[in-house]
Amino acid sequence: MRFVLLLVLLGGLFSPSWAREVRVPAGARKVLFFDARGKPLELLKDADGDGRFETRVLYRDGQAYLQLRDADGDGASEEELLFDEKGRPRELRLDRNGDGRPDKWQFYREGRPYLLREDENFDGRVDLEAELGPHARPRLVKRDLDHDGCLEQEERLDGGQRIVLLKKFGEPKNCRSPRVWSRIYYREKVPFKRLVDEDGDGLFEMEEILKAGKRCLLIKKGPKKTEAFLYQDGILLKGFEDADGDQKFEREYDFKAKSWGSLSPPLSLESLRKRCLP
Repeated sequence: MRFVLLLVLLGGLFSPSWAREVRVPAGARKVLFFDARGKPLELLKDADGDGRFETRVLYRDGQAYLQLRDADGDGASEEELLFDEKGRPRELRLDRNGDGRPDKWQFYREGRPYLLREDENFDGRVDLEAELGPHARPRLVKRDLDHDGCLEQEERLDGGQRIVLLKKFGEPKNCRSPRVWSRIYYREKVPFKRLVDEDGDGLFEMEEILKAGKRCLLIKKGPKKTEAFLYQDGILLKGFEDADGDQKFEREYDFKAKSWGSLSPPLSLESLRKRCLP
């Protein structure tokens, strides 16, 4: 039987610290080491049969607690999987750009993934955070779109309804105290309604209703009056004015004729909304 000399690296996360040499049968796909009591100490695996053991599983008191994977053979692991006391996955760490630092994390609860974090531009800060539901499907996703360290976009997917919240932060910027300035509703991946809080008072003064992805109705609510603007295929047609705030429009403006006209009986806001139904 032929044997090969194997250099086994032992050490910490992403940075092996010392090594030993052992002889194993040539072509072996798995090598398992035991301690003096006969308990597993370390498992080496060659999944693709190329003669190199790219996966190592480390044990403590006979229980697996850490799995390391070195896919490119540079001696540093790109993938680390930590196990809990029952041998179930607890945390997965990935180094996707080979800089020696983890940039993607997946956390588990009772062996099931429940939270995902990513550093998408490898600057050391989390740009994406996703809460996972059944079957590891995202139900809440937060994103840092401008890579400033604050997660200003929040996407809710639970219950089949997709809602996107856009947030702003005070100055000096405090990522823990955001305010929602826009809320966007989707139907089958296409937005159909958008709410905007322009002055930061916690109330949405502007509502935009879209039809087939194009603006159909824009509603602006003021302290005393409400204005609405009707569009067709994204082109502005008419404007409406509710001067007394009773949710009924008494006047309309024709943008093509450039003239005002009275509405009798007044047109309700709900009637305008129905014009933009799919």
